[in-house]
Amino acid sequence: MKDYLNENISGGNIYLSHYFLIRTLANYRVFLVKEEAAPPEYDSGFLDALIKYITENDSEFSEVPLIMLHVNEILLLKTKSDKYYFRLKEMLASGKGITRDHRYSLLNILQTYCVHKEFRGDKNITKERFELYKLALENKFHRGTQDIYFDALLFPSIARIAINAGEFDWAEQFMMKYEKELQRV
Repeated sequence: MKDYLNENISGGNIYLSHYFLIRTLANYRVFLVKEEAAPPEYDSGFLDALIKYITENDSEFSEVPLIMLHVNEILLLKTKSDKYYFRLKEMLASGKGITRDHRYSLLNILQTYCVHKEFRGDKNITKERFELYKLALENKFHRGTQDIYFDALLFPSIARIAINAGEFDWAEQFMMKYEKELQRV
């Protein structure tokens, strides 16, 4: 009985700490996304120390995909580094351990990073953006699970990116296939 109780307490504590980390990191990520538009005053010392601990002890967290997802999203948002972009793109493609909604959110973070690179003068990023959208459509995470309709801003953005990438036939097929998912006004 004693060993059983200790195992339950230990296992419960691990799951509880993972839940806390996932929620805390997800909130920090949202804060960083909003910070780009209007930076508020915020002391992120504890959260940055938490990220440092997780990255230095990643083997302890490698089997918890949402923790690693959020840590890499935060590091991408803070550093604007290709290193984190490609890690996240790999997570997006594999989808291992992350939900459709997390993939949809990650798609938006990766697209935002690509726009950042585009503004910095990267002329080759259009093809990369196209490939991200194509991946999302092929794997059906181009909208969240609560979304009934195709996003009215995303739809023309995908078409425009495809056209800018020289994928004219693909753009036409995309518009014909997905126009019925747009909300009728």
